Amino acid sequence: MLTWTTYGAWLHGDERGAYNRKGETLREHYVAPDPRLEQLNRNRMKDDALTLDAAMRKVVRLAIEECCAFRGWPLRALNVRTNHVHVVIPPDAPGDDMIHDLKARATRKLREAGLVARGQHVWTRGGSTSRLYGSKSLADAIEYVTHGQGPALPEA
Repeated sequence: MLTWTTYGAWLHGDERGAYNRKGETLREHYVAPDPRLEQLNRNRMKDDALTLDAAMRKVVRLAIEECCAFRGWPLRALNVRTNHVHVVIPPDAPGDDMIHDLKARATRKLREAGLVARGQHVWTRGGSTSRLYGSKSLADAIEYVTHGQGPALPEA
């Protein structure tokens, strides 16, 4: 399962807490809410936070479907939200490489459609890759991505 967020959607320090990839223990991975840290990160942003509207979500969905078809990756579930994307794909390559390819195609298609400016930040760096072991974890991930994200969002 691959997950990534739009630019500025989830800053370290915000009220939800965050994940620090550099931590060595579970406790060190968690970054507690801290309004000063959130403001520091907000001040460092080069662009405004990006929220995907209906037209953008459709372009992103189609770009991901196109990329998966081109790469031969069987797309099991996909949900493009206003501030993040979830994708379930059996691993064909390292997860970070798959996220890179999907984000790159989506960004290119958003720019071609005139929905984001050239040079505008679209996604946060990296993303989350979760390995799924066995049919139950695959089914749970598909259920979560398909039905656990709230109501379906319209596309333009």
